Amino acid sequence: MTSEAHLQGYQSRQVYHGPIVQFLILDHRLAATRTLSVPYVVISITESHDSFPDAVIAPSAMQRGILRLRFDDIDDPEDALDGCQPFVEHHARQIVRFVLSHRHEIGGIVVHCHAGVSRSAAVAAALSEWLNGEEADFFENYFLPNPRVHDILSRTIAIMEPDSGERIGEGKPLR
Repeated sequence: MTSEAHLQGYQSRQVYHGPIVQFLILDHRLAATRTLSVPYVVISITESHDSFPDAVIAPSAMQRGILRLRFDDIDDPEDALDGCQPFVEHHARQIVRFVLSHRHEIGGIVVHCHAGVSRSAAVAAALSEWLNGEEADFFENYFLPNPRVHDILSRTIAIMEPDSGERIGEGKPLR
């Protein structure tokens, strides 16, 4: 496979065209170069240690906001090295509030972490289940969603979801 063909294959796995909300899952390098063609928000995930700078986010007129979070790719906090920060409910609440605050103006969500495979895929999967009613694509092929991130965010969404009984955007695009 040529490097260009390999890159196209990799990039096609990064975009999920959900029925209501599109998702773009990136690593920290591609976050500086990739955007969506619909109004979108960015959830930028960086390691907790200060030696990791905030990621550069590609500028776009379609971007409606950026949420920057710092937590490490940890499945079990008991196995974490000293100083590592696992994903906790506080992070999940920030994500839900951020998405809710932009729900009427977006058609997409860009999520990135260091490798674009575990934390970002877990966030995208939980958000896609909430917003699109489906998340299976994030548990196949390239992605390996962090189970702790996915479980905590899914539980938090269930607690914080509006009481309307409908999914956000159900029956109409979010934009």
